[in-house]
Amino acid sequence: MNTIKSIPNKKLTNFLRIVYFFYFTCFINVIITLPIIFYKSEQWLKSYLFLLIIISFGLSALIWWYVFKVATLKKIFKNQVCSYSIDDLGFHHHLFGGGKRSILFDQLNHDVNRSNYDIYIVNYSKLPSSLYVYINNVDLNKVVIKQLYFQLGGFVGEYVIKNSHELACEFFKRLHQRRPDITVSPEIFYRLNIHPEHFNFDHDVYRLKKRIRIWAFGIATIFLICIFLFIYYKH
Repeated sequence: MNTIKSIPNKKLTNFLRIVYFFYFTCFINVIITLPIIFYKSEQWLKSYLFLLIIISFGLSALIWWYVFKVATLKKIFKNQVCSYSIDDLGFHHHLFGGGKRSILFDQLNHDVNRSNYDIYIVNYSKLPSSLYVYINNVDLNKVVIKQLYFQLGGFVGEYVIKNSHELACEFFKRLHQRRPDITVSPEIFYRLNIHPEHFNFDHDVYRLKKRIRIWAFGIATIFLICIFLFIYYKH
């Protein structure tokens, strides 16, 4: 049985955690600094602004240290997903506690009303995108909805997955082979940059979206810097 397992990307995960820490610290800086400028003099703010920044960095580091310290306790997060794998039977979520939750191809079912796609996507403000499938639940004797995703956020002890695109392509390829009757929302292929005909990853579209994200990140960074400069020079 050909099994494909997720590969953790530790470098990218550590980089994202640094970025998260930077933005979290900037947020605390703004929260601390903005109320003070309305109550203290200009000289006081210029004298103690650097000290406030140091305090906010220290507070941020303390909070994040506590979060990751707690997150590494597998006893608390034993039911949290830490990796994925795909084989001929289906898609498997491996847990920190050693168990796994599986979504088998044979369990997949259709929307009861047949008004929606059998596999659809929800991506409001959450990252990564969440896919939903209809599953036959033998215990409950009814069709239930389960969540399916190919990426991890890199927060509580988990690592960003390096081959998430390969996992997604392989899942839909095997789904088409095993269950051609299951319908898939076209938006899924667009969001995951997959060719719906051959189930290959579309690198050109992915690079374009990546450039857009880089520009958005740069604009957000410049905006934060401008806020700090405005606060400092205005007062």
